[in-house]
Amino acid sequence: MSEFNRDDKISHLSDDILAKIICMLPLKEAAATSVLSQRWRYVWTSATDLNFEGEQMFHCLNSEFYSKDKLNRMRKTYINWVNSIINQHDEHNGGLIERLRIAFDLSHKSSSSLNGWIHFAMENGVQIIDLELLEGGGLRGISTPYTFPSNLEFNKFKSLKVFRSISIEVCQEVLESLLGNCPLLERLEVMDSYALTSLKVVGPSLALKHLKLSHCFKMESLEICDALNLVSFYFKYPRIRLILRNVPKLVDVYLHSYKLHSTFTMLSCCVSQLHILQLFVPKLRWSKEVQGSIPKPENCPRHLCLEEVEITGYSSLPINDELILYLIEHAVSLDKIIVNPCIFEEWPFNQEIKTSETRVEEEHARRHARKNMQKKIPKAIEFMLL
Repeated sequence: MSEFNRDDKISHLSDDILAKIICMLPLKEAAATSVLSQRWRYVWTSATDLNFEGEQMFHCLNSEFYSKDKLNRMRKTYINWVNSIINQHDEHNGGLIERLRIAFDLSHKSSSSLNGWIHFAMENGVQIIDLELLEGGGLRGISTPYTFPSNLEFNKFKSLKVFRSISIEVCQEVLESLLGNCPLLERLEVMDSYALTSLKVVGPSLALKHLKLSHCFKMESLEICDALNLVSFYFKYPRIRLILRNVPKLVDVYLHSYKLHSTFTMLSCCVSQLHILQLFVPKLRWSKEVQGSIPKPENCPRHLCLEEVEITGYSSLPINDELILYLIEHAVSLDKIIVNPCIFEEWPFNQEIKTSETRVEEEHARRHARKNMQKKIPKAIEFMLL
């Protein structure tokens, strides 16, 4: 035995300990341990976090230096890599997996591979499904997206806790099948799906705690009723009919809305119990609809639980200041107000470019808030101007 082998004490550890070491490594590094020795050859297949995130995905696929042929070769390489890992995992381990994350520029042309990976995850008791199929680092929209299969045996997703999809066509039938057949499903996130036109999140037996819907531009209606465990609700672009009823644990809400009055109407059943409320009113400066005051109901509710409010898209219009003063008066537990004059939201995939005029407007809004609003905020409430 060589001196190297005598000093190699790690390889003599039990399989359970080696598996714990492997699980702390990124997937590619874990697979690379297979070349260390015969002992290590298949240890990496015990990894339960299958995170297939393509290297430098967000900038390399968006680069003008890559031709269409080059991108197709990169996609083929990615698919072969995922297939190789999954096949070896199936052959030498076959155990449960915690997460399947697919993050690469793949379209409907890769449906066969994607369907196979999802079926593999389903058969291996996956807890987290995370699919992010951006196009060139940005949202795919209607550009040949992959469609999540609706003919799966959804009752096999007994261990699923998180379902997250970006730039994938996922319809009402799929989401409601997941909600109805996954007793442990706590987080549901869908971004950029034109197939989603309506959704019902209904039933006291649902485990769902967090719901996030964004950039689903064809959506017409959303019903959330008797969702007794729902804690947070994020909804962007809600030009829809929203029914919200009997959500006793809901404390954190984000709404991107074009109509402030209808927003508060939609939240009427739970606004008094919220701890965090974030409102984003796009391009508020130019909206004729909100040039006046917010219609105030005859009996203004007392927001007994609301602790933090963030207003994004703040401008110097009176409606903004009236909203802040209204919250100060009626939110008796309020301890923090965040005012963000930024017209566009922070967006990691496709940032909108601001003009010099936009930046001047934002700075004017900051000066207005600092001069006219800050002195009206009680000292007991933290005022943060971004």
